Amino acid sequence: MLEIIQFLMDNQDVLHKLQEGTVSLIGVDADETKAILEVFFDVQNTVKDYYWN
Repeated sequence: MLEIIQFLMDNQDVLHKLQEGTVSLIGVDADETKAILEVFFDVQNTVKDYYWN
């Protein structure tokens, strides 16, 4: 999983295509893909919520 995260960090275009649903990751199921996308795109909300609670 760490290799996938590193790949997506290095290849932001693939990350955005993954978010759009135009690509998929081999060997990664839908729940794992959703979790990966949440980590990349919901970090701002998580940080904000952490500091305001």
